[in-house]
Amino acid sequence: MKSGLVPSEHTRRGVLRTLGALGIGGAATSLLSACAGLNRRRCDGPCVPTPTPFIPVTPTPVQGPIPIIRKPGLVTFWTWASGPTQQWLTDVHGLFAARTGNTLQPVFLGSQREVENRLAQATAAGTGGPDAVHVPMGALPSWAEASLVRDLTPYLDWPRTVNLQQFVKGVLPYASVNDQVYAIPYDDPQAVGLAMNTKHMEEAGVSVDVEAFKQWGWDNLREAAAKLTQRSGDSVTRPGMHVSPNWLQVLTWLYSNNTGFFQGNADGGAVVVNNSDAQATIQFLADLVTEDNVSGDPSPYIDTASLFVRGGTSMTVVNADAINHAVRVQSQEQSSNPDLQFHWLPLPKGPSGSASATQVWSHQIAIPEVADNATSGWDLLTFLYTRETLQDYLGNTSMTLPFKPQWKYPMAKLVTNFTPSYMEYLDLLDQESPSPVLGRQALGRNLALPLRQAISGERPVAEMMPEIERAVRTAVS
Repeated sequence: MKSGLVPSEHTRRGVLRTLGALGIGGAATSLLSACAGLNRRRCDGPCVPTPTPFIPVTPTPVQGPIPIIRKPGLVTFWTWASGPTQQWLTDVHGLFAARTGNTLQPVFLGSQREVENRLAQATAAGTGGPDAVHVPMGALPSWAEASLVRDLTPYLDWPRTVNLQQFVKGVLPYASVNDQVYAIPYDDPQAVGLAMNTKHMEEAGVSVDVEAFKQWGWDNLREAAAKLTQRSGDSVTRPGMHVSPNWLQVLTWLYSNNTGFFQGNADGGAVVVNNSDAQATIQFLADLVTEDNVSGDPSPYIDTASLFVRGGTSMTVVNADAINHAVRVQSQEQSSNPDLQFHWLPLPKGPSGSASATQVWSHQIAIPEVADNATSGWDLLTFLYTRETLQDYLGNTSMTLPFKPQWKYPMAKLVTNFTPSYMEYLDLLDQESPSPVLGRQALGRNLALPLRQAISGERPVAEMMPEIERAVRTAVS
């Protein structure tokens, strides 16, 4: 098996200087939903994966070199406390051991920046690093240029791996630098889009044709939501379109109208929210709730994915992976909807939009140039991501869940059309906030009340726009 490119000693000595010039620490941290559906056993009925008990490594600040204690079959994986969730590691740990005979040993550092710095130190010194490392897609170009991670292209034809060109085409731009692959996503690319219950649509006389949907605008969506809504008197018994003031979902709506929470202005300021397109977007959501009455309760605390999976709403904006998670939970509770069939598509463009839109992000796993045990590291990559296409993966969920979702339009194809990137505002938030993770948490908290008040009709949208802008500014200050 061919090894990756080995940097020269000159490159090694210059890594720290390169990192400083690149400003690598400001790259964005991706969000991660728990990885669902890894168990691909065939089951005659509902098949519920049982997580293997897992004791995570306690995040401990380390002043000196990180001790890497290796045993046969031990695969070390550097990450940080806000990266992969404990639930993800719990789900994966036992499966990894069962499939490969190796033990996954995550080493939690304090932050993404600490992972970067320690990897740079190991590279500059030529000392051994971990077998694999968690890398956010926003940082990958800098890491590759600084020779911190291996070029994995020589491995792509290795028989035990899949051909990356045959799966998740939309993720390759995030995993590649100058047409060379430096990382592989270790969960499905996460994206927020529009979930549509096709059975409800057929019953209401709404077209389920994907090609026709591509031509939809907001007016078409509004008309469909009205047809899909079921009422008893003035009360909505089943929303045609559940509207949530969750800031991530509102952000997707903003994208569909060619705007967002973060807009650079002429003098280099970080935030311009209070503009006509942003106001029109939030007003549209408010109208769906108050004027059209198609949504029901617009609380940001409703589990949107679970509501959709159990048939409680015909359309909603949701993370596709959250749907799979909701299905798994409801399967365990024996409350899933066996007849659920749905499309999952980008939101139709708004009046000022130039294309259908959603958010996309991905966590990546890479092999450091100085990894002592690159074979085990590559085994880790192979194990964690061996699905040839997302469509294939979603089809295989029918092996473990009591229904077969109808994903008419492959997400892998859609990802290539998603605009703009989720990273556009996370990059800015990371640059502006002294603590990126706390900054994002603060953003969600600060926006919860003004968005809820605007969308629920408690206060006029125009009155709330300055407060929404202040909430964003406060989060990055």
